[in-house]
Amino acid sequence: MKITEKVLSLKLYTAKISCLFVLLFGVSFSAHSSLIFGFSFANNEGNRDGVVSGRIIGLQDNLDNQQALSIWVDSMPGGLGAPSQPIDLLTLNNTAGGFFQSFSVLGGQITDFKVGLQGNFGLLDDSATFVTFVLNQSYSSGFGTVSNALTFDNSLNLTGNSLGVNGVSFEQVAVPEPTTLGLFGLALLAMRRFRRS
Repeated sequence: MKITEKVLSLKLYTAKISCLFVLLFGVSFSAHSSLIFGFSFANNEGNRDGVVSGRIIGLQDNLDNQQALSIWVDSMPGGLGAPSQPIDLLTLNNTAGGFFQSFSVLGGQITDFKVGLQGNFGLLDDSATFVTFVLNQSYSSGFGTVSNALTFDNSLNLTGNSLGVNGVSFEQVAVPEPTTLGLFGLALLAMRRFRRS
């Protein structure tokens, strides 16, 4: 074996070890990243038939009683008196009522949850829209007691159900970790460079 072949072989071996390290580091890093869940619930109590759907962002796996970084409502039935969507409910200006949230996640699944938001919020051009958003939380509306609901006008128009935990569906949204993808790309570039030299 010639010296240049040994040097090339050593460079290729080093590149392979580097790629393995980058992939292992990237996988372990992404295991600790936050999760995104899609949610949806359908109407069986209110006067606005259809489905409310959105995203819950920023939960950690295998952790109880945690708070999301944001809760987005991406779509809803017409006639609820809402501004344009999507709406991040956690960025609204709470001027009355309150807000609480609690999520438990185990093995990539939401295992327990309670969300309650009620108050006056400045939404776009409307300075005093009354918002109620509940997940697995009892709320007395003009249509009876519901446990999963969304309304923007003090329950005059409501989409909701009284099915508790069974009335909301969750699905984890797979999002590639940008750092992992970047590290993998760098590793591929390094291997290409070593093969050329």
